[in-house]
Amino acid sequence: MYRLRKILAIIIPIALIFTLFSCKEEKEGDFLRSLDAPAEMVVDGERNGVAFSAVIETGDGEGKMTFTAPDSMAGICVTGAGGVWNCDLAGMKIAGISAEMLGAPLMPFLEIGSALSAEKITDEKGTPLTLIVTEKGSGSFEYYIDSKSGFPVRVIEKDAAGETVMRFDIKDYIAK
Repeated sequence: MYRLRKILAIIIPIALIFTLFSCKEEKEGDFLRSLDAPAEMVVDGERNGVAFSAVIETGDGEGKMTFTAPDSMAGICVTGAGGVWNCDLAGMKIAGISAEMLGAPLMPFLEIGSALSAEKITDEKGTPLTLIVTEKGSGSFEYYIDSKSGFPVRVIEKDAAGETVMRFDIKDYIAK
């Protein structure tokens, strides 16, 4: 009887030590780190049927986007930080919902949301990619990330019905 107590007196504290201190702390969204990190990129895509090109700079929850195409939007600069959106063209400034609508291509990098799924896929050229789907208020964002470099190569925004609202390819991604 005393022998069993001695054995249990050793086993129970050791088991408690292992359970309390042996597990690593969980990190949130490690696979989304490249989307959160400061970067500069050139994007080409389409939103609601309108083709566009832009230079995007992101970092620390802030973003800046300057349109390069179409010609009617070239030079428009949109900034977003903390839910506040501003737009500037040659000294003429606009703030609010209009600036937010113009800055829609910035949103996937400023408001990432909660990850719904992540899976390994290959594109049409056979390049290994990681597809990460995140929840957005009224739809979702799909991030296609190069599995080797960890950098995003494409972003697709879908509405609640699953229809594509915006799609753009990322070129010249430079992590800062």
